[in-house]
Amino acid sequence: MKDLEYIVITHTDIDGVAGAALYIYKAGLSPSRVLFAEPYNLVDVLKSARVVEGKVVVIDLGVNPPTLNKLVDELRKITMRGAAVEWYDHHVWSDEWIALIKDLGVKLYLDTSTCGTGVVAKYSPRLVEVNEAFLVELTNGVCGADLWKFDHWLSPWLHRLVPRREESSWRIHVLNTLSKGVLWNNDFTNYVSNRVDWELKAYSEFTNNVKVVEACNLRIAYIREPRVNSSLAASVILGRSMADIAVVVSSDGKLSFRSESSDVRSLAVKLGGGGHVHASGAKIQIPITVRLKSFFNKEALMDYVHRVISTTICFEK
Repeated sequence: MKDLEYIVITHTDIDGVAGAALYIYKAGLSPSRVLFAEPYNLVDVLKSARVVEGKVVVIDLGVNPPTLNKLVDELRKITMRGAAVEWYDHHVWSDEWIALIKDLGVKLYLDTSTCGTGVVAKYSPRLVEVNEAFLVELTNGVCGADLWKFDHWLSPWLHRLVPRREESSWRIHVLNTLSKGVLWNNDFTNYVSNRVDWELKAYSEFTNNVKVVEACNLRIAYIREPRVNSSLAASVILGRSMADIAVVVSSDGKLSFRSESSDVRSLAVKLGGGGHVHASGAKIQIPITVRLKSFFNKEALMDYVHRVISTTICFEK
């Protein structure tokens, strides 16, 4: 059974969790480990996995340009040890990235027409008999949430089911439930109901925490570490501030970009990140002086981030 032993490395959001669960469900065999990662720390997670044999399955994670060379080196080490690598993703990849990864013998499944869970549903091996209705409902529900369409009755619920800052134990609980072919249960209902109550209270903080600035004829709205989901926060401040771009700023330098009209992926790529045209992210280095100032001045961090972003945008123009 060694040829069936595998680990899963997946994204921290519902698309990553559901994609991993669907892979496990279709395989009919639990992985030895499930590890959660972001694009910027994928190399470190791969190293920590210490893969010797078997298979590594990567789900819903794009390439982080600044770590590309290290990523290629680590994947080469893994494949040279005799392990196989499968990678399922729906983000935009450059031809160069695709060639580099495929040349290592990685089985790469890319499809930008769907979400990460949808890519797994389409292309991952089906080794046991599955409930087709479950596959369709989970895929449509997750894609509706991840692609911000909300065209499925479960999408608003699934979107709130795995927040970014939630403990890994809850992610594992959700993953284990879905991987058994269970689409929804009372645990999920109670969790999301409490989450919605909490969100409604958190929205009242937005007015005082949003900073709106102009840069090269673009109106950019910033919010620092909202207590609600980044996509929800960005959607709210885009509407309230009539901004072209919303930027959700974290103190560790992680930035989430959202827009209804501008190509924020190109901005993210310039800053070492990536994603989709209207939803993307990056991580930048925050100087220690800015970190210290931000303890006393809540706008210091957003001011610094705006200088970085405005310089990037205006340079492109």
